[in-house]
Amino acid sequence: MKFLVIGCGSIGSRHISNLFALGMRDIVACDKDKNRLQQISRRFGIRELYTDFEKAISNNPSLQAAFVCTPTSLHLSMSKQLAKTGVDIFVEKPLAADLKGVDSLLRLVEKKKLILMVGMCYRFNPGIIKLRQLVTRGAIGKVYSARIVGGYYLPYWHPRSDYRKEYSARRALGGGVLLDGTHSLDMMRWIFGEAEKVACHYVKISDLDIDTEDLATFIFMLRGGTVVTIELNYLSRVYTNRIEATGEKGNLLWEFSKNLVGISRGGPWKITKYNFKINDMYLAELRHFIECIRRRQKPLIDGHEGKKILELVVAAKKSAKLGRFVKVRS
Repeated sequence: MKFLVIGCGSIGSRHISNLFALGMRDIVACDKDKNRLQQISRRFGIRELYTDFEKAISNNPSLQAAFVCTPTSLHLSMSKQLAKTGVDIFVEKPLAADLKGVDSLLRLVEKKKLILMVGMCYRFNPGIIKLRQLVTRGAIGKVYSARIVGGYYLPYWHPRSDYRKEYSARRALGGGVLLDGTHSLDMMRWIFGEAEKVACHYVKISDLDIDTEDLATFIFMLRGGTVVTIELNYLSRVYTNRIEATGEKGNLLWEFSKNLVGISRGGPWKITKYNFKINDMYLAELRHFIECIRRRQKPLIDGHEGKKILELVVAAKKSAKLGRFVKVRS
């Protein structure tokens, strides 16, 4: 298989490294930053390097698949162009900056019978998989409520880079915690179910030199009656990524940084720890994508799943504007 990786920053270079680890060596790299491309070439020995996205496609008619790892604002247009050429697509989250044009992309993908997968790596985290299994089999009975918190101080994300130049800091590039935090929205959907309505407030509250929101809070009312609150931020000096759930028979807990899942039914917590490195879920995600290409099967997180997550963001923005709960489009 021949792969094109567009955007060779942190996540793009991770995908290249993992492709090599899985024995995929026929790789083309594309990035507007020539220094990045030189670093990629030195690190991996890749010789096909492009600063022009269109040339990278036209000069490689044998491409099987492409990874879109650019700023969010470019995801949709690049995915459409790739789909027109008949290339399978892995697009990093979120699928797009908004819903405009998403349906036309999905129709094009279906017409050409392509694989389109959205990068939601936490679905391949063993703790999240375990938590979902516990909820699904009713380990704590009906889930009454859940709380998801995700946050980290933006300048700590990529310490070797100027955070002010990262896409997260720039609204024009699709930054802000509402879109950056879509992992948490996807985990909510996958574990607890679909949302019926949402109330949201988001704000730029810190002195970070960014023009995007750095704090967002959500209250979701799910179709089964569960209430889920989510807080996303660029502010926490301690990396935070956790889920707590309260049910009729007990409580559940997941903590990303501690590699643990816990359950309590009124007594002491029963903690399950698992051996896990961050890159493990990216490798598992990549294996899944490659297997979907080979078998021509629907990915776990396809374009329609990506659209549903965007619908949550759109509804949340509408709620914040109106100052009340709004229905989630489905």
